[in-house]
Amino acid sequence: VISPEWLEKITSEIVSSFNGDVRMNIQYARANHQFITEQTSKIVQIENKLAEYSNKIKAVDAKQEKMATKFNKKSNAIRTVEVKHEKLKTKVKGLKARHNTNNKKIKTLETKNQGLHKKVEQLESELEDLKAKFLKFLQTV
Repeated sequence: VISPEWLEKITSEIVSSFNGDVRMNIQYARANHQFITEQTSKIVQIENKLAEYSNKIKAVDAKQEKMATKFNKKSNAIRTVEVKHEKLKTKVKGLKARHNTNNKKIKTLETKNQGLHKKVEQLESELEDLKAKFLKFLQTV
């Protein structure tokens, strides 16, 4: 970076060597130097902003990557739960089928039991009749 004092000194030397004929050119050189300094300052500011934005973008990218990892883990967990759910649904269907089969067997056994109960009642009635006849026979003997 060129210091203003140095530029002033050099400018003065140039002016004195040309006997004041280059005054206008030196003014342009000063203005040009000031313009370059301002532009350099603006470029530095822009570069700083770019670096700041670049860091922010990196932070967003890192956060996005972290969220993508979390999403993938949760997606895998959901798939695992869905598979288990399907297995349980199949198991429940099997249990319902077995339950229905058992209910049919119970109804069949209840029907048989009712038939057997009627036979027992009939046999008890016949036994009572036979007892009565036997007692009557014993009384006659």
